[in-house]
Amino acid sequence: KVWPHKDYPMIEVGEIKLTRNPESYFSDVEQAAFSPNNVVPGIGYSPDRMLQARLFAYADTHRYRLGTHYEQLPVNKPRCPVFHYHRDGPMNVEGGLQSGNPNAYYEPNSFGGAAEKRSAEEPPMLVSGEAKRHDHRESYDDFEQVRELYSKTLSPEERGRLHNNLAGSLVGVPKEIVERAFALLHRIHPDYESGCRKELEGLLSAGEYAPNGMPVTLETPHTVNPAKLQKPTIAEAAAEPSTSTSSTSSGSSGSHQQKASSKKKGVLAWCGHNSATAGAPEPSR
Repeated sequence: KVWPHKDYPMIEVGEIKLTRNPESYFSDVEQAAFSPNNVVPGIGYSPDRMLQARLFAYADTHRYRLGTHYEQLPVNKPRCPVFHYHRDGPMNVEGGLQSGNPNAYYEPNSFGGAAEKRSAEEPPMLVSGEAKRHDHRESYDDFEQVRELYSKTLSPEERGRLHNNLAGSLVGVPKEIVERAFALLHRIHPDYESGCRKELEGLLSAGEYAPNGMPVTLETPHTVNPAKLQKPTIAEAAAEPSTSTSSTSSGSSGSHQQKASSKKKGVLAWCGHNSATAGAPEPSR
């Protein structure tokens, strides 16, 4: 999303200074656990449904990916004292309770354990009207935020890279779906549609398109022919004639005829193979 500063002025709460590069990629990067529910006091959460889901989903993901007490790993551990009532469990390397008193197991208690700090509560949010289920499509604009990002935030160079990347993902997609995608891009901004359409036409006319991703296997071609990958429309596929092949092989028990099932033209090319490689011997392992 794009939050215009004229509508939402930035309120500075601090700085994050990077003083070194990761020394161990696994311990410093792979084990890092970020979550939107880790905020400084005074910041509240908007009712955005995606954000509300992420407030608990991120922590659940970290527990599954890293372990129960992922927050005790050095890369995630707070640099200031933190008191809580988490007790035992896998990966609890800090010696049990961190409540301020080993006899305090919950709050409130009579043993001077950690207490809730009311001053750090989420600020109230003003609401009015009825709270009920409704069709968000009736009032929600799916295009305004993207339009702001495309037309006012991205530079011409960034828009060019966006056109190229998106056009590459449309190579091989049925024509009617491509047109539906372009119709959505036009609703965002006419330049968005025309830029992606121009890039796609260039990729298809060039004869080859090198995907950004690595090949699935060593035998997977690094480049593909977009003319073969551009799948026909449903109507064109229905009108296309089928071809069938048959082969005869003989053995000790006599001749045996094998009939191959009919295949549409272009299926082998769509799977990333061609006639030159389909019959190649299996490489040694």
